[in-house]
Amino acid sequence: MSEIELFRACQILFGPGIGVSHEFLEYIQPSGIKSAYRRLARVTHPDAARGGDGEVSHNRFIEANWAYESLTEYVSSRERMQRLKVFRRAGQDSVRRPPKRRGRKYSAECSVRPRGNYYSGPMPLRMVLFGEYLFYSGMVPWEAFIKAIVWQRNQRPRLGDLARKWGWLSRHEIAGVLQNRRPGEQIGDALIRLNKCMKIQVSALLRTQRKLQKPFGEYFIANGYLQREHVNNVLYGKFLRHNARY
Repeated sequence: MSEIELFRACQILFGPGIGVSHEFLEYIQPSGIKSAYRRLARVTHPDAARGGDGEVSHNRFIEANWAYESLTEYVSSRERMQRLKVFRRAGQDSVRRPPKRRGRKYSAECSVRPRGNYYSGPMPLRMVLFGEYLFYSGMVPWEAFIKAIVWQRNQRPRLGDLARKWGWLSRHEIAGVLQNRRPGEQIGDALIRLNKCMKIQVSALLRTQRKLQKPFGEYFIANGYLQREHVNNVLYGKFLRHNARY
């Protein structure tokens, strides 16, 4: 299945407002897919279309099933590949395992753990973003991880707004870019493809956007998943040591 089809499946299940990207495809978990499918199936099932347009509802239900099956197969394939990589590296690198529940040290880090779907597998054998590290180390649940992605994306300035503020694009030009953007295409890539900005300009926009956005970990601190001292003094150091290996 092509990447464009996977992006389309994500938009069907999670809604057109979700920002689908390569990172999103790496984060997505079976529990999240199943939960989104159940919500969508309840409103698109033909039995729920009484008094409405049955044909439209039927088509949406078929789309929902296609998206669910496509993403489920993708995640299964991704996990098989990940297990294969871990197996191949087992003789060279020690695979990280969940910490043993031993006395006060463990309870100090995870004494009050909010409910949710926590990852319990090995840490990916590659460099990760800090948010990824928090999820893959089992510190935050999947649901909160996705909410943090949306939160960070919503509160940062949009590339189009920055380009307009700097006098590079007009409102009309930005609207044209959005209208001609391909499914799943990042806005920066669309700006380059449509010859609205050069690569160096898009790089400058992205750097400014990153500087103005709030740190990913702030979401988990503000919502009671983590303590600031633990993030700054323990977790961030472990994150840096993990990435130093790759």
